[in-house]
Amino acid sequence: MANTTFPGLTRTLTVPSGAVYSYIYTPAVTSKPTILFLHGFPSTSWDWHHQVEFFSAKGYGLIVPDLLGYGGSSKPDSPEEYRMTRIAADVIAILDHEKVEKVHSVGHDTGSIFQSRLVPYYPTRFLSLAFLSVPYTPPSGSHDVDVDAANKISQEVFGYQALGYWKFFAREDAWEIIRDHVDSFLSLAYAEDPMCWKEHLAPVGALEKWLKSDQTVPIAEWMTPEDLKLHRQIFQDNYKTPLNWYKSWMRNVNKEQLEADIIAGLDRKLHCPVLFVEATLEVIKIPGGAENTRPLIDYLSVRDVASSHWLQLEKPNELNKILEEHFIGALV
Repeated sequence: MANTTFPGLTRTLTVPSGAVYSYIYTPAVTSKPTILFLHGFPSTSWDWHHQVEFFSAKGYGLIVPDLLGYGGSSKPDSPEEYRMTRIAADVIAILDHEKVEKVHSVGHDTGSIFQSRLVPYYPTRFLSLAFLSVPYTPPSGSHDVDVDAANKISQEVFGYQALGYWKFFAREDAWEIIRDHVDSFLSLAYAEDPMCWKEHLAPVGALEKWLKSDQTVPIAEWMTPEDLKLHRQIFQDNYKTPLNWYKSWMRNVNKEQLEADIIAGLDRKLHCPVLFVEATLEVIKIPGGAENTRPLIDYLSVRDVASSHWLQLEKPNELNKILEEHFIGALV
């Protein structure tokens, strides 16, 4: 189902790969730049509605896609269709169609991981980058994300496995379990107390146990009943194809391309201004955060927001101010 929050701004495009993308588009006014927003899971372009309203009112151009597998965009069944180079080319095709040469790009959650792949392939298309919650994760070796290594490190540093839920999301039956226990899933995803993720989401096996016992917790006030209703209308309680992103990474479908990139000497360094906005109440994080990749970033600034993982929904006013300051500073 396509985004319905800003129906007059939604477009569709068939890109050269054959996929159809739904995206929010507003043209820039006068000399204002355009912003590309890349959502994560379980999200769509709707999750940026506070940012769409704020930045469009100020004359910024906006391109806010439902990424492959989500919302009104194509939903391939095979995880092999979710190769990062393919989706990167798709997104650039949208920019080309709208005749937008350069953008400020903002990624959240898995959108940040995707942005980490998009930019090295098309470095000249970006004025600046912002990573929300999840910092730059440069392509390296032959793995997109080494979940076992990440869980081992987080266990040692934090006392819990931060990415254990990835193993569940990559299972063939995960979407059916979520569908059958969707109220439990949504209450945990948008929990009023973000610290409950330490016990019920992050460790290996915890999410499946939570769902199958139909546990629920109070949902955060910023996720209003109307917002939750719209989320469910968009997804229809079906997260099968969005979970293909996790399946593709866990099955390492990008391995051959990653190895070729490393051999070819792909420039993994980010040369435009980069902002990392850390949600200080974030639970699913890797020790070291942005500092681990500082050597690969020419210009890095870090800002903290007292928020859970969903800072664009929970603290939109604060985040929007930080982002605009970043965009303006990047052009000086």
